[in-house]
Amino acid sequence: MDVSGYLKRLDKIKFSEETCPSCNSAVLSASPVGAFCHFCEIYVPVDFERKMDPGAAAAFTAAHAAAVKNDTMSAIGAMAPLEASADPLVLYGVGNVYMVLSDNTYYGVNYALGGFMYSNADKRNDEYNKNPVNSMHLLSKAKEMMYASIFAINKSAKEDDWLYLYTKFISEIKLKRLARAHLLLNELNKQQQTPVTPYSNLSYTIWAGGKNAEKLLRPLLDIGEINAYYYLAKYLADRNDLLGAQKVLAKISSRTRMPMADKLMLKAKEISAATAL
Repeated sequence: MDVSGYLKRLDKIKFSEETCPSCNSAVLSASPVGAFCHFCEIYVPVDFERKMDPGAAAAFTAAHAAAVKNDTMSAIGAMAPLEASADPLVLYGVGNVYMVLSDNTYYGVNYALGGFMYSNADKRNDEYNKNPVNSMHLLSKAKEMMYASIFAINKSAKEDDWLYLYTKFISEIKLKRLARAHLLLNELNKQQQTPVTPYSNLSYTIWAGGKNAEKLLRPLLDIGEINAYYYLAKYLADRNDLLGAQKVLAKISSRTRMPMADKLMLKAKEISAATAL
């Protein structure tokens, strides 16, 4: 695969900017049809008529801004009212915010400090039910919201709608329930070709370590789908090409905010440092 060629191509792509209906993030689309959110991976059709409730949109905007500043408590406060939403897309978006906050907290622990590392106390406290900024507590909240999203879709009989079926699929991927994700992928593949079908097959293949990853990557890279570059980086990292993966991830970061790419970059750097010892 011509990785360097795809990286050069990414510099030249012209994008339109859409708004994610699940987490209110800005989404760069090179396709006239739509693209996948760089924050939560929901598909965002260019002509999508559904608009997020203004109150929910404001809450997500506040949470995103707080997360960037590592102000976890403010982000939690912004998301808390949305946990009672009946909208499965909103619930899924909330779950992704909590997942990012969990990762930020986990990677924010500084084990290089001496003594009892008091500045890490909030992040490391094992009594997570008493500590809302504990990484495990936030991860539990993320899972709770994704399960709630799946339940809301099932309850409202929207599971046959390809967007909601995809929402269930990508939730299961993030919950690391690959067996369940595979069943949902089969349901997606039974439908007529949808905008999410190629991406769903790519995502499952990469996470499951399946074959034909390069074959599935090329069409999405060819149309300028930025999230496909993340899966290219993960594909390279899984094959121990950490330098190649880091080059791809750095290019992503130069174009947009993508927490899952940032997380993979941290992992790649940790492994590189460990193997250099």
